[in-house]
Amino acid sequence: MARARSRKSFKWPNKILLTAASLAMVATWTYGFWKGVGTGFIAIPIGIAIAVCTIGAFSFPFITAVTTVLGALAGSDVGTINVIRGGIFGFLAAGAGSLVIHGIRYMMQRGWLR
Repeated sequence: MARARSRKSFKWPNKILLTAASLAMVATWTYGFWKGVGTGFIAIPIGIAIAVCTIGAFSFPFITAVTTVLGALAGSDVGTINVIRGGIFGFLAAGAGSLVIHGIRYMMQRGWLR
């Protein structure tokens, strides 16, 4: 009987994704503690949420690209910083939406939603 060949695991995309999420989280924590200790403690859960939304945003790349561009264009008449801010908020909103979709799918598979 012939042995079935195992599928090769793709580890590099996961490492790149986790690196991007980790950098976003550490950047949020660094900025929060740079502004002050009180702000830093608020930045800890926000950094974790940003890391999770960054991972979720890469689940649906087309929707993420569209919301990022639309978010950037929404603030284009005010200034450059608002273009960057709108793009980042669009990216994180796509990630949060992706996580909601995955959460609903998970609950439906487990039988919690009928």
